Amino acid sequence: MGTGQQLTAGLTPGTTTLASSRPGRHGPDPVVARPLPQAVVLLQVYSFVLLVIPSDVTLGKISGALFPAGIIGMLAFGWWMAAILFGLHDPRNYPNPARLSFFVLWACSLISYAFLAITVSLPVEVRAGDRWLIQLCAWTGVAMVAAESLNSMRDFHAVIRALVWGGAVCGFVASLQFWVNLDLAVYLRWIPGFSLNAENLGIDSRASLNRVAGTAIHPIELGVVAATVLPLAIFNGLYDKDRSPARRSIPVVLIIAAIPVSVSRSAILAAVVSLGLLLASLKARQRTFGLLAIPVAVAAFFLTAPGLIGTFRDFFGQGTNEPSAAARQKDIPLVEKLVREHPWFGRGGGSYAPVNPLDNLDNQYYRMLIELGIVGTVLITAAYLIAPAVIAFVARKRCTSESSRTLGAALGGSAAASALVAFTFDSLGFPMYAGLIALIIGMIGAYWRLARAEERSAHDPAAGAPAPLCPIPPRTR
Repeated sequence: MGTGQQLTAGLTPGTTTLASSRPGRHGPDPVVARPLPQAVVLLQVYSFVLLVIPSDVTLGKISGALFPAGIIGMLAFGWWMAAILFGLHDPRNYPNPARLSFFVLWACSLISYAFLAITVSLPVEVRAGDRWLIQLCAWTGVAMVAAESLNSMRDFHAVIRALVWGGAVCGFVASLQFWVNLDLAVYLRWIPGFSLNAENLGIDSRASLNRVAGTAIHPIELGVVAATVLPLAIFNGLYDKDRSPARRSIPVVLIIAAIPVSVSRSAILAAVVSLGLLLASLKARQRTFGLLAIPVAVAAFFLTAPGLIGTFRDFFGQGTNEPSAAARQKDIPLVEKLVREHPWFGRGGGSYAPVNPLDNLDNQYYRMLIELGIVGTVLITAAYLIAPAVIAFVARKRCTSESSRTLGAALGGSAAASALVAFTFDSLGFPMYAGLIALIIGMIGAYWRLARAEERSAHDPAAGAPAPLCPIPPRTR
């Protein structure tokens, strides 16, 4: 394989429907399992590293954006751009809605960055604005490679499998932190050439319970990431028939475990949205099983962690009187003051860097209003936080196979939670969660593209009969 072919492996047209991974009309090759495209392998590595290696470990002191998964995202961006510039890849062959999401994010960010450059700003704010653009490059690279390289259900399973097992490792670390008081995340931060960018407690306490972060940098991030990955873990558990039942179910259990041990209302709300949308889209038998399994899982965790149910009851029962919720309300006067200074396009993406820790904002919408202005907040909310979920469910209606439809519901459920949790923490300021959402938006772009192809295939008599569900080529023995 030549250099150009290696560079664009996985970014060239392969299979073109979700229901099939075959080159022809008669189904997948039953003899040889073809190797995964290099772009798909890159996404696998990114997915696993994102959820396993803590993002507070950065390359020297260069930038907080250069954590391991962020570096892989930058490489993906460079790879994608180089392939286009050297004529090895034509993105016009892969129209997808993920581009609109990132176009809006980039346009708003660059306009606000121009205001940051022409106004008097503190050096720390300028560096924070630069770091935002670096992160934006990494997110774009991952999303565009995903949107333009996932060409079959086999590719989706491969990436989701890596993502789910990364979530399982994160959940396992969190479970040990919660029940055994053992923090393995400390050892995952020992990477030659990297240093700790900030002190983040792996094991904290809240209402006399351990409140743990797993491999995330905060318990809220742990819980919300787990709730976001859970629908995809369930999808793989149902349809990844190339793996044994144990290998499909263990990750689901560990990811579920990460949600309550984060002791976070944000995690519970995210799980209700993501899991609720998935369950509502399943077949009646699968939905019934899921609804019966939920109270069993809840009872098991509450029985093994006395006090957990009372803690969550107090969190939700206190409403706005709960300290963290009350703190968000107290932030409103500060937000109004800062928004009035640059109301329309903000002061620069990522540039809000308060000296007083009490002025940190646990609300992504507050931060967007300050940094990206009213115009940026409205556009990004619509195009980046809401539209991907809507697109996934619209594309789902075009699919003919049950596995394809379930994949759309899983992706849509995972993306839908992002608009909600942006109210409860500054979601795009947490590298693990922000990188995960970028990947999911890219996957939704690929899903939309392939769902259209599947619809055309179903209505075109020359395309032949629909292929069987999840036709992953069997392994050679």
